Amino acid sequence: MAKGCLTLTGLFSLALFLERLALGERGLPLPWLAAALLAASLTLALGSAQGVARALRRRNAPESGPSRWRDGESVRTGGRIEPAGPLLRTPLGGRDAVLVEYSIYRVPSRAQIGGNPQARPTAPRANGLEMVPFRVRSAAGAIAIDGWASLAQFPEADCDHAEGREGAARVLASEPWRVSTLDEAAGAGRGLLGGPAGTALPLRLANPAAVRELLAPEGEPNAGRWSGGPPPDLEGETAAAAVRARLARHRWQLKERRLAPGDEVTVEGIYRADPPRIEVGRGPSLGAPQRGIRPGLPDVTGRRDARTALAFALALAAVAAAAHWLVFSSGGQLYRGLVDWLRRAA
Repeated sequence: MAKGCLTLTGLFSLALFLERLALGERGLPLPWLAAALLAASLTLALGSAQGVARALRRRNAPESGPSRWRDGESVRTGGRIEPAGPLLRTPLGGRDAVLVEYSIYRVPSRAQIGGNPQARPTAPRANGLEMVPFRVRSAAGAIAIDGWASLAQFPEADCDHAEGREGAARVLASEPWRVSTLDEAAGAGRGLLGGPAGTALPLRLANPAAVRELLAPEGEPNAGRWSGGPPPDLEGETAAAAVRARLARHRWQLKERRLAPGDEVTVEGIYRADPPRIEVGRGPSLGAPQRGIRPGLPDVTGRRDARTALAFALALAAVAAAAHWLVFSSGGQLYRGLVDWLRRAA
């Protein structure tokens, strides 16, 4: 990465020098500003070619062969998800999974959205993640997956139905919650998730607004357990019924993503030899960008990445070409007119 940044910096410096020289020869206004903008567009367009080349290489060789894997190196493989033990049931949808992310939150009303942003109340939100040990099986065999991987690229299910609301009430009332924000959870990192490879570790976060609205509204019995809170006044079915009634007071969003047995995926991470596994990060927001699990086998994701990189490069090239045409066409008349108009408007 350092080498790539150095290359782009050198390319930008050269482009800036040449663009400034061309603008000075034509006597165009604001030469340094225009040169910087033109050099930046050209650098981004040329730099995106590296991404296209990398994506094309990956498309042609979508997987790294297990025989060449070395401890500590980045690897890429794919296959079908296979549980290493009992499955879990997703709290809202009631479906089989090895990894699930779910959210229970309420969107602020229009009256709350308007006005002073600092005076807006925090929207109540509870997020949960649960995982059991699993592996990915390919033609070369099965490899264990270590750590939490974000499911952001997997389809999100809307669980705003009777079963989903019942599941939300039960998980809120029966499970312990950590009162925290997502930013604090990301900062906690391994301290929150910790544990040896393959350990099934649930993580449940609720912000203070969610606790106030769902677990312990003012003047009502406490129907849940959270960090730093008192023992619950209600438990079991009574607690679930109380939370269910509180959910019914407003329209709540109930969302869920899952990784299920049999799903075809691409896995990118760090290979560890003892015991053999692929490390994909320790938290939904903490893994490096090149680590994770994505839907689709490697040949599918490789083709998708190549198309995306090519489209991005073509868009940047079009922007760079349009900017140079605007500045240099007709001896710079369009550019001079634009600068004059901006000066009058100012």
